[in-house]
Amino acid sequence: MSIRGWDELCAQIESPSRRSDRCSAIEIDLSGHADREIAPGLIEPGFECSYFDDSMYPFSAAGHDEILSRCKAGHVPWQGGFFDIDYALTCEGLGQLYAAILGYPHRHWHSNFSSAGEVPSGFVSYTLACWFLYLRVHQAIRLELGARGLPRPLPVVVGEHDFGPTLLAVYMSEKVCDSRAATAHIVAQRDAEAQAFDDKITEDEVRGFRERRDGIRSWPFFWNRRERKIFVEYSMAHEKLILDANGLSADRPTWKMSDQAFESLIARYRAARASRHLGA
Repeated sequence: MSIRGWDELCAQIESPSRRSDRCSAIEIDLSGHADREIAPGLIEPGFECSYFDDSMYPFSAAGHDEILSRCKAGHVPWQGGFFDIDYALTCEGLGQLYAAILGYPHRHWHSNFSSAGEVPSGFVSYTLACWFLYLRVHQAIRLELGARGLPRPLPVVVGEHDFGPTLLAVYMSEKVCDSRAATAHIVAQRDAEAQAFDDKITEDEVRGFRERRDGIRSWPFFWNRRERKIFVEYSMAHEKLILDANGLSADRPTWKMSDQAFESLIARYRAARASRHLGA
């Protein structure tokens, strides 16, 4: 098996978009919410990657044994205290094993909930399959950390979230990798995607401005007066909401503006949206 997405994980650790949060630990959890279908009926398990600073727990000053003792206690003090979370890492090569685990009909059986108390057929094999999957994941993560490292020495907690048996282990990643070029590329790509998404929202709203304005101007005042009045009021309220959210105002509804005044408003709206993105 292999685990991919390390460049994305390193980019998140070193993200220049954060002003104050310095990543001091990461947690990689097999997640029941991150399955990835790679072929019909073939699913690879996924990971939740959580990024922590020292606000919930002093990772920077804690050693391996101390962090591990916290893990063994059952409830870790940093639970849910991440400053960011994503699905940067994916794995390949566990699909058939995972399919067998998911396909086992008694995988939710537990002796505490069984009146008969008899272990279902195949349950031992199923349990061993779960732990074997865990073993392969932990081996792969530890090998990757040793071979390529992270942008800085960090403790890496490996666990699970709504996936299977509870297990937390700690690996101290000491090797430092130079991820600056990959991070710059990924950050630039993310910025471009965010810009494209923002531009689409802008143009969708511009199209809405035009459609509402044209709709009102082409609707005779004597035709379905009640429905027309409702549409006019809705349009005015909607446009005011959009303009207010972008620090803009208009002295009259768009359908009462001249073409020149309307196009000027659209230009100001686009400029305001662009400046908001640049300042984000």
